[in-house]
Amino acid sequence: MQKITSSDKLMALNDSNILQNFGRVRVITVLIVTQWRNCRHFNHH
Repeated sequence: MQKITSSDKLMALNDSNILQNFGRVRVITVLIVTQWRNCRHFNHH
């Protein structure tokens, strides 16, 4: 029984970590895209 509960806890931790990582990746990609657009905009002028 203990093994099952510990594995369940690990699964829950993994799920939360994946969600947090996904949020971070999304923020980073948005920042990179905005910076890239700004660079292209400045280079255009």
